[in-house]
Amino acid sequence: MPNLPTVAESGVSGFEVSDWQALFMPAKTPVEIVRKVHDAAVDALAYPSVKQRFEELAVVAVTSTPAELTGYLKSDMEKWGPGY
Repeated sequence: MPNLPTVAESGVSGFEVSDWQALFMPAKTPVEIVRKVHDAAVDALAYPSVKQRFEELAVVAVTSTPAELTGYLKSDMEKWGPGY
């Protein structure tokens, strides 16, 4: 494998990118359903077998509330700009 410089070594300071996934539902989904799916997902991520598999894959599961996800999305869209 060739020895390639990192982004910082190439002269781009402050570069940071990460991968993430989230569960989405159609707009105007009743709050009760959103809450139920959210709670089920958080519970599933707490299963020891799920945690173990994620560790094997070097995946870090971070849960948030729907409101926190909305804030994260807005921040990410501002970071990456139009067309994101």
